[in-house]
Amino acid sequence: TLCFESAEQIDKLIKTKVLETKTDYLLREFISGKTDGISVFVGQDFLALSAARQQCFFDLDQRHNKVFRGVQWVGNSFSDNLKEKVNENFSRIGKLLLGKGYFGFANFDFMIDEKESLYFIEFNPRLSSATPQIFLNPELLSGLPLGQIFLEKFLETKTFIPESNFYPYPETDFEGSLLDVVVKSPDKKKHLIEKEYTNGIYSLKQNSFVFENPDIRKIKGDNFLKKIIFYSDVRRGESYGDRAVVFHLFSTYRLFRQDGTLNEEGEKALAAFKYKS
Repeated sequence: TLCFESAEQIDKLIKTKVLETKTDYLLREFISGKTDGISVFVGQDFLALSAARQQCFFDLDQRHNKVFRGVQWVGNSFSDNLKEKVNENFSRIGKLLLGKGYFGFANFDFMIDEKESLYFIEFNPRLSSATPQIFLNPELLSGLPLGQIFLEKFLETKTFIPESNFYPYPETDFEGSLLDVVVKSPDKKKHLIEKEYTNGIYSLKQNSFVFENPDIRKIKGDNFLKKIIFYSDVRRGESYGDRAVVFHLFSTYRLFRQDGTLNEEGEKALAAFKYKS
């Protein structure tokens, strides 16, 4: 991603061969604001909006090239005015998808400026990194058991009903996170994975993460404990290059600050699940 303010800067990028003259590029207006994501579930006879999650990034190098680090669910932080705009815009998009026979999760990235205006960035018609927490926490999508609905209805022959029920932006105070553990390799060399962890639930007890259960459905058992679901299909002895995601950490509590950087709890989780000895 490149940012520029004038035609002269574009000419310079072409002359220095940063940009190729015979290549197509996507040009966007720069909008200042944070990036959020939301899921619209399109069923046979209903539409449902998820809560929003902030997309979090880290600086890869001194030029501030950014790499996706995870998501932070924003809880009940949206104003009533913003919720109304979200309901209006995403219900219209959901009805459009429903009319075309789409079924399943539709994930959108969008930005919010200081005036609470919405700017759509992209649409991904698939499951996303946020889907596991939606399945495990029905409150993120109006209490609907979407994991069950999605699996049961996916292979069926579907009859879509244009006038569908609409479940608006949910009231939830959930502020869990997804944190990706990413290989950093400025020299572009591959790094050996030296540590391996059991997939499942870990509880934070006395500043240490203790393995608790391989069944991630038990994550809601004790709301007073801070818990993380660890998942990876990476094995000790394998090698991965720069920017490769090797571990996923799904938490029941906040790991990022409002500006998208890791907070103290996030740093603690990152230090506990390291791929190097």
